[in-house]
Amino acid sequence: MRHPESASAAAIRAILERVSAAGYGSFLAVLKLFGGEGAGYLSFPQEGYTLTLDFPLHAGTLALLRELDAIVMDHGGRVYLAKDVRASAAMMRRGYSRLDRFTRVRDAVDPQRKFSSVQSRRLDL
Repeated sequence: MRHPESASAAAIRAILERVSAAGYGSFLAVLKLFGGEGAGYLSFPQEGYTLTLDFPLHAGTLALLRELDAIVMDHGGRVYLAKDVRASAAMMRRGYSRLDRFTRVRDAVDPQRKFSSVQSRRLDL
């Protein structure tokens, strides 16, 4: 298994190469280095780098984002749920190793799933 910093650095390199090859530019870019995993079951931070890019919506933007999602998943990354509007349930399952703990608590507290959102239904939360 690769070290989280080297895996995330490799992912960022692959993402930037793909974005460049597609001819896209981001009007905002934020790079952060996290030192470790967050405490919550669905906590976003994990050891390694995180990169945020914002793109204007064009005809090919969503296809590009799906390609970038695959790069993120292939390198052990995950989507930031507080800013998500389009991730898939499969991406959620791959990215969050403590998802099973969350679903056990959810099922115990809300077995009828009366509390939900568009995002929670899309991600099967």
